[in-house]
Amino acid sequence: EQHIPHTKQTMKNHSLSTTTPRSNKRKSSITATTTPSTNNKTKKKKSKKKSETLPTKIIENESLHCVASPYGPITTPVLSTSDKDDVLQRLESDITQRFRFSLSRNKTLSQTKQEDAVFDTIKQRLIVGTNQCTKALEAAFTTTATQSPNKPSVIFLARDVRPPTILAHIPIMAQQLQIPILLLPGKSSVEMGRALGTKTIAVLLFLPTTTTSTIATQEEEKDEQEVKILSKQMDRCQKGINSFIEFALSKVPSPPAVTA
Repeated sequence: EQHIPHTKQTMKNHSLSTTTPRSNKRKSSITATTTPSTNNKTKKKKSKKKSETLPTKIIENESLHCVASPYGPITTPVLSTSDKDDVLQRLESDITQRFRFSLSRNKTLSQTKQEDAVFDTIKQRLIVGTNQCTKALEAAFTTTATQSPNKPSVIFLARDVRPPTILAHIPIMAQQLQIPILLLPGKSSVEMGRALGTKTIAVLLFLPTTTTSTIATQEEEKDEQEVKILSKQMDRCQKGINSFIEFALSKVPSPPAVTA
């Protein structure tokens, strides 16, 4: 009779001793499975952070946002997407649609004298393409104080141009001439081309108001009434371009801090 309670107590002690290791095993297995995942997350977070290196040579240019120059890296702030959409919509409405302007204009078709005058007026102030814009910037260096100002008013750059070294000289020349730049994000080369009736545009700029008139070259013009109509149409075109330039300049981001 005294031996029976002893066996029950030993069985209870045995059951307790057998259950506790299982809980410890479960805890150890949970901690073993959770700790590697946290370590992997920290490794992934650390791997995302990369140190930005400033380009020192033209070959090292990876984006038009920061280009190498003899005076040190030049940083151009990128326009926001909403501001880019506003500028391109205004370009299309104020120039393309208002004056029926298109870079892909078919010159073989017969055009009225008013349409020809408007087209020539816009073409005198709108410079498109890498080579033409480079020539316009080079010409701005040669102007003196006694001559009429030939410095462009604003420059539009497409950030999606590849390789960026094609346009890397534009920010350098613009900084020396103190010309504001609008660096457009996204597929802006296609969007600028669509706004002006062509496929793609990598860079474009606007020149100030021209003093020479296309009417002066038309010596065969004899109808004074028609000359007045043409001059009014051209003045209206000049004001429309000036209005768009003022709007574009209001969207230019603040310049970055100067780096040594």
